[in-house]
Order: sequence, then structure tokens, then C-alpha cells
Amino acid sequence: MSTGLTLRHTADGTPYVRPYLGTNRRTGRQIRPYKSFPGRTDAEAMELARAWLAEVERFADLGTSALVGDLLDRYVAGLEDEQYSANTIKTYENCARMASAIRGKAFGDVRVRDVEEMYHALCRPKSRGGAGLSASTVRVLHQFLRKAFAWMCTTIGADANPVREASVPRGGGHPAVALEAEGYATLCDLLDRTLRTDATTFRERFRRETAMAAFLALNTGMRCGEACALRRCDVRGAMRPPTLVVGGTVVEARGKVFRQEHTKGRRIRTLAVVPEVLGAIRAHVAWHRSLWGQTSDKRPVVATGPNDFLRPSEVSGEFRALCDEAGIPAEVTFHSLRHTHATWALLNGEAPQVVAARLGHSSPKITLDTYAHLLPASDADLAQRFAEQQRLVREDYGQE
Repeated sequence: MSTGLTLRHTADGTPYVRPYLGTNRRTGRQIRPYKSFPGRTDAEAMELARAWLAEVERFADLGTSALVGDLLDRYVAGLEDEQYSANTIKTYENCARMASAIRGKAFGDVRVRDVEEMYHALCRPKSRGGAGLSASTVRVLHQFLRKAFAWMCTTIGADANPVREASVPRGGGHPAVALEAEGYATLCDLLDRTLRTDATTFRERFRRETAMAAFLALNTGMRCGEACALRRCDVRGAMRPPTLVVGGTVVEARGKVFRQEHTKGRRIRTLAVVPEVLGAIRAHVAWHRSLWGQTSDKRPVVATGPNDFLRPSEVSGEFRALCDEAGIPAEVTFHSLRHTHATWALLNGEAPQVVAARLGHSSPKITLDTYAHLLPASDADLAQRFAEQQRLVREDYGQE
């Protein structure tokens, strides 16, 4: 392929090459990498161009250019072919877009400092020109890039992986926010009223469906996508106690909305509920029947049409609008309902392993790491014993 290499010149006389290397298998666009050689003679430029092209042609064999952006997209496409979950693919696609600072660079031009500068810019507050992302979000990006660049190195036989050597920002993510007693009471009253409205317009119906999704999350610890995925057949009212089966989640990917037949943790969870919660679900299903008649048991509990699954992002947005109207603090999100359920269970003495199983965490450690800052100090007895020892010592030495 290098035999057809043609040296051209820009208006100021700088030599450059832009060979045609086929088409990108993912996008269908032509692969036409560009490389200029400022300050070089034509003979020097041609020699450098041949060495550069030998590197670039290895990527053309993959049906992509040597640009990091195209390579990242090719890597994610390969994972999709391997049938990774839709949520994982969506996360990786977001990571590939997040790496915009290096997407336009050729693979061989990326240095450790480029990766580290990108991380710092992403973590820098928006007030200082950064993206304002949390350190934990950037660490997710780092793990994705490590795997993607390792794949690139293995595929073309390269040794240097700049991401592997890059330092990762320290610090945690945004702390879990749970409702306090007053906010909890306000929210419960809000959900109660919303679930009893006539809801004649589409907006009113959507608001009522949002209230049911929030009711489920608050009373079971479900994620938003899990609440949207709950079907009538997943409600086991005849069991004692009544239970809900959480075995799927609603996914939004590339403009489509569908039920994925497993949860984030790939575990089916059976959650006990009290009769009052079961009664509210049955009342909601009865309201649906009054609108659409008898439909399949595989129909979602939360929906604005006979068989439609709602978008979790839209449900979360509508929930925030409800909270704004009720005066609930802005830091409370739909996910705060899950945090509230978990925190209150731990505060009331429930064992971490039981709470972890209910939430679908892979281990109690994740549960404690997430909610430890919301729990009261566990060393109250120690503080009391220390104070008592201090008092006795002072008495012995007459310093009371």
C-alpha cells in the first residue's frame, strides 16, 4: 500500500501525505489519515511518511484509522459483538465520548501527560473551565481506557500503553443522599396525593406513573430502571409475605427503550413487601385496567400505554419536577429513594448482608462503603468508657 504514497504540499510549501486506506467498517467513512512534515525536505518527508504509513496500515487492517476515537469506537463495537449487556455498552460509549481530548490524536502520538491532563481537566470544577466530574467517574473512564489501549497494543503488537502509566485522580464520588424525616414525610404525602389523582391528560398520567415508580423505589430500594421493568407477573401477592421479583431493568440505548432480562448485578432478587405496598400496586394496576381493559400479565406496572416501558431518564426528570414543586431539596434525586431505603434499614439495626441482598449489591462491603457516612457513630460506647476512665483517674489524683 505504501508504494502509492504521494507527497503533496500545503500553500506554504509544507510537505504532507494523505493516503486512502479503505473504509471504516463501523462508520462506512473513508480512512484517509493525514500527516504533515513541517521543516523537512521532500526526501526527508517521504522517508518519514513511509515509516508513519507502516504504522498506520496496521490499523487499516482492522477496518479503522489510527485515530484514538475510531479505535475506541471499534473496541466498543467488538464488545457489542461479544454480547456485553446494553447498559455496559452504553457506559463504554459514554466513556469513549468522554475521552474527547485524545480522540483526535493518533494512537502512537498519545503520551502519559496527555492522558493525565485530560483527567485533570475532567475533574476541574466548571467554574474553572473544567467538566466538573467526580474522581470516581474519571476512574471508571480510566479503567475503560486501560482495557481499550491494552486491546490496541495487543492487536497491533505495540508495547507502550500510556494509560497504564497515567496517575488516576484521587477522591471519592458524590456521597449518597438520603431523605431526613421531614423530607420523607413530605415525599410520602406528595406520592400519596399524586397516586390518587384522576390523571386525565398524558402529563397527569405520566406524573402518576412516576409517583408509582418512586413509591416502589422508596419501599423496596429498587433502581429506577428496575422499577420501570417490574411487570404484573412479578408481583406475587398470594405469597406470605407478598413479594416482588426483580429480574430485569429498562435500558435506553441508541434511541431505543427495552427491557433487559437481567439487573445490573445479574441477580434475580425476591423482595418482601408489606400489605400496604401490595395494596397500592394493586390499586394502580386496577386503574390501568379501567383505562385499557384486561391486558397481559407481562405488561409493566409502570407505563403510559398498554405495553410501553417508560424511559428511566424521563421518570427521573419528572420525579425531580415533583420534588421542586413540593420544596424537597435539589440534591434529592430518584436514586436518593434507594439510598433512603438502605439507610433507614441500617439505622434500624438490619444486618448489612441482608440490606446488601435486598439492594442487589455483590457484597456487604459495598453497602457499608456507600452508606457509612449516613449512619450514626458506632463508637459511642467507646467514648463513654473513655470518659468514665478519665473521671476515675482524675478522682484518684484529686483533680476533680
